[in-house]
Amino acid sequence: MPPEATEKEDKGLWTNDPEIKGGKYLVLCRDGTVFPEPNFVLGARDPAAPYALRAYATECEQLVAAGNANFNIQYIKEIWDLAARMKKVRAELGEGDPGKGPHRKDNPAVIEQMLNPDKRILAP
Repeated sequence: MPPEATEKEDKGLWTNDPEIKGGKYLVLCRDGTVFPEPNFVLGARDPAAPYALRAYATECEQLVAAGNANFNIQYIKEIWDLAARMKKVRAELGEGDPGKGPHRKDNPAVIEQMLNPDKRILAP
């Protein structure tokens, strides 16, 4: 374990934990703005991630077939491909532990950006 890391404890979603300011991840748009919608980041080491992506791709296909969405074939194919790639990466790197709490020292600038998304602290 790196020196700045600490032992992880079991946690739920970090965004629901009043002791963890800002959640687990800062998701930025390409223009540097904070992504404004609720979101959920899936990493390849999460053992459920490939299954979640496959379920999402299947739902996209069903919505398109029913005429309720305009996902394109390339988008859906690449979701399937990403699920397969995540499975390979997890096999190489090992399983993660997404249900655990913080174990690294927070970067104050990142936390500030999480708590003040309109300030553009990290982005020009």
